[in-house]
Amino acid sequence: METLLVVAVSLITLAIIIQAGVLVAMYLMGRSLAENVNDLMNDSRKLIPPLESVANNLKAASEDLLDVEKTARRAVMRPVRQWSAVAAGVAAGLRTLFHGKISPESQNERKHPAA
Repeated sequence: METLLVVAVSLITLAIIIQAGVLVAMYLMGRSLAENVNDLMNDSRKLIPPLESVANNLKAASEDLLDVEKTARRAVMRPVRQWSAVAAGVAAGLRTLFHGKISPESQNERKHPAA
């Protein structure tokens, strides 16, 4: 009976020592992980200002591009509208020249032109 008690106490002691070793290992790994996280946070703080600068530059470039697009649209659409009006006038003149009197349908188009 006494040997059984000694074996049980030895096993319990061994289990406690193993648990203590695991706890120490977990503590060391946690400390190492915390140091790595702090290093990553410091690195990310160093990267934030350049990223903000890039974001501001992209925003300014997109605004400039929008202004250029509006200017180009105005510069292109004005002559297109003018030539479209000239072409419509020539078409109406040719229609009148070849068909004579203006038909009632084309008069309605004149009063209510399509958009």
